[in-house]
Amino acid sequence: MIFLSITFFLSLFGACGQTANPDSSPGTSDSVDRKSLLSFHLVDEDAWKRLLGYLAGNPGFKPMQNEDGTFSFPKELYTDGTVFLGSYTKNDSGAEELLTYIPIKNEPVLSGMSVQDAVVRADPQSQEPGIVLTLGEFTDHDGKMVHGRDIMKKITEDNRGKFIAIIFDHKLVSYARINDVIESGIIRITGNFTLSEAQRIVLIVKGEN
Repeated sequence: MIFLSITFFLSLFGACGQTANPDSSPGTSDSVDRKSLLSFHLVDEDAWKRLLGYLAGNPGFKPMQNEDGTFSFPKELYTDGTVFLGSYTKNDSGAEELLTYIPIKNEPVLSGMSVQDAVVRADPQSQEPGIVLTLGEFTDHDGKMVHGRDIMKKITEDNRGKFIAIIFDHKLVSYARINDVIESGIIRITGNFTLSEAQRIVLIVKGEN
């Protein structure tokens, strides 16, 4: 079984501020709406190279953050359909720290509607808390029933060696290099979060929190 291993920046997920309707339950439209906020995007690596070169030449530059969470950079750094998001972590005191900026292609390659299930599971090597997403069938924009497993297999076949990002409510959750073709439809997310944080993330994805 092949997993996509991703470094997970929890602080962004917790900062989304999304709370479910207290009267809702799993399987309701609130759960569906929550899944629609989750999406998978390819990282724009050409824009990334331009960005790194620009920041190296302008070490004091601080971009303006827009209301939708994106950052504004000089026009020459952009590719059509690309947006810049911040990648964050938490310091020892629990405060968010900006690590870097990541340009992603705004058009998702896979919708969060494809996520059938999410569970907390320890990383088999580090034993640290991890999250496993299981992809399933969903209705695409054309009204056709498709399977997330098949779409993810195609994405990873066509983009091996490139980076993929997970976005929740217009915020960067995580990103990782695609090292293998994912045929199982199962994605493992690992990173610097506690068991309770991982459990909360799973509840948010499943629309149970």
